[in-house]
Amino acid sequence: MKKILVYSFAVIILVMIVGLLLVKWMLWEPTGIQKNSIVYHLMVPAELKSFPTWGETKAPEYDVVSIAEGMKPAVVRMHYATTINRDTFLAEAKKLQFNCPHAVITGEHCEKTLATGRYFELNYSLYPVDTETDIEVAYIVQG
Repeated sequence: MKKILVYSFAVIILVMIVGLLLVKWMLWEPTGIQKNSIVYHLMVPAELKSFPTWGETKAPEYDVVSIAEGMKPAVVRMHYATTINRDTFLAEAKKLQFNCPHAVITGEHCEKTLATGRYFELNYSLYPVDTETDIEVAYIVQG
């Protein structure tokens, strides 16, 4: 009887620990994810992994932003510093069939909807830091 009680208690503790770890994983919003890390392989969608970079001066980093609409991340962002100019950015975005209707105050904003209903937002910052400019690609998982 004593053994059954001990084993039952151990199982209950184990289930609670697994449950807490699962909740922590679902609510985790990692930032600064490096390419080819374990988190990169687990949380960055294939569409964003294969997205091209233009004139990067540093390796891209990825951020996962969850919105309380479900279990999957709603937005995964790739951002990196670049030396390309605005015209080159627009030409590259248009090659990938992005819609870039007009400039915004802080730079360029382009969008592209995929057949799955998911979409990309592509932002080019006009405020360079030193000689570099920032590019951010947001992959919207849930609309």
